[in-house]
Amino acid sequence: MSSWLQKRCYSCSPKLGETKKIYLDATKAREVLGWQPLVSLKEGLESTVTYFETKETSATRSRP
Repeated sequence: MSSWLQKRCYSCSPKLGETKKIYLDATKAREVLGWQPLVSLKEGLESTVTYFETKETSATRSRP
């Protein structure tokens, strides 16, 4: 797992009212709508983390 994700998600205490766990199931979307994901969960999460890591690096470089 990315160090970026570990630093930001797992070392923080939940905020008041924050949902701690969410369980999702796409079965109904598949059955009713014929929906299929375009990328795997792992690929999507890796892409998201990479995006934010890149965004953070760019923001750090642009500071005076």
